[in-house]
Amino acid sequence: MSSPAADVAPKQREMGLALHQALDAMSDIYVVYDSSWRFVFQNHAQREAIKLYGIDPDEVMGKNLWDVMPFLAGT
Repeated sequence: MSSPAADVAPKQREMGLALHQALDAMSDIYVVYDSSWRFVFQNHAQREAIKLYGIDPDEVMGKNLWDVMPFLAGT
């Protein structure tokens, strides 16, 4: 018999995956930053948009927004 806590973890992972897939499928840009303005998540629309600035979307993960895109400061 499994414990209630053990039963919750797989459901949380499943819900997290479903949320990730839903956010990634949105046509609107969606980005998550941590408290230090580092990229934590960017959906497909964001990854495509950032390419327009000549920036590799895979290279920005974990980097500070203002270091990656200093031209946005003050906007």
